[in-house]
Amino acid sequence: MKRIFVAIPVSDSIRREIYNVQQSLPVFAGLRKTPQENFHITLFFIGEVGEVSIPEIIRLLTGYFRNVAPFTLNFSDFSYAGNPHRPSMIWTRFEKSEIFSTLHSGCKEICTSYMTIHPIERDPVPHITLARLRNRNRKDEMIELPNTTIQLPRVSFSELWQTEHTAKDVWYRRLAIFLFKPD
Repeated sequence: MKRIFVAIPVSDSIRREIYNVQQSLPVFAGLRKTPQENFHITLFFIGEVGEVSIPEIIRLLTGYFRNVAPFTLNFSDFSYAGNPHRPSMIWTRFEKSEIFSTLHSGCKEICTSYMTIHPIERDPVPHITLARLRNRNRKDEMIELPNTTIQLPRVSFSELWQTEHTAKDVWYRRLAIFLFKPD
């Protein structure tokens, strides 16, 4: 079984901008920063699937994304995510987007028959996880987040990524690129 998801990768320039913001966060017990190589926006989490199903998933998603026009996501803010009283993550959050929600639903429709876990469906929030938090008891213990802006360039492709666990961290490996329809 392979743990896979559809990701929107970020460019090296955006990765550096987000990394600089991330590095401005104070270091404290329970803060685990996301390695900059892992910065991405999850479009749709597929989960554990049999390895033999991956070529068919790639084929179906390639056909789907071939008809998608490039789009832009607008930056919203840096925010805490998870339980409002006990946040578990720090996000670079983008504004909710109709096209993002539509693409999420399209991926779900294509991948549902291959999924072994069917998560609770929520309206997806485009975001990049900067850090995960542990051992923070109350929101009033949280640090102040940066008040800066990140400009994400036009999204013209997505990728299928596989999660790989190591003793030290989690890493992602690209399995396929899905190009959108040309402008």
